[in-house]
Amino acid sequence: MIASGERPLPFVDVNKDTGYFVRALVQSAPGKTLLGAGSTMDLRDYTKLWEKSQGVHCRYQQGTMADLEAATSGKLPPSFAPAFSDTTAYVDEFGYDGGDPNIIRPDEVSQALSRIYY
Repeated sequence: MIASGERPLPFVDVNKDTGYFVRALVQSAPGKTLLGAGSTMDLRDYTKLWEKSQGVHCRYQQGTMADLEAATSGKLPPSFAPAFSDTTAYVDEFGYDGGDPNIIRPDEVSQALSRIYY
């Protein structure tokens, strides 16, 4: 199965969020890695948001490797499906940041930066 949709993923509004990320990095201690995310949500919540914003009905459905290969056949390189499958399996097991304790989010650096999360 590919992408359970249960783990949160980072989303970024480049024009709105980038300055906050730079500020967070400047304010953080050396040796930290910033996960530049203006917001995080799982794929199920993202699908609901997309459905509402587009005014259409849709739902998130976890697929199989065969589904992915059929959907991308002739449209993307053959290496795409296995790479995508491996990536989503990693995120499902370890989270987007892999559980690295040195990774921080903007709101962990300063309360002033927490306002970018919506």
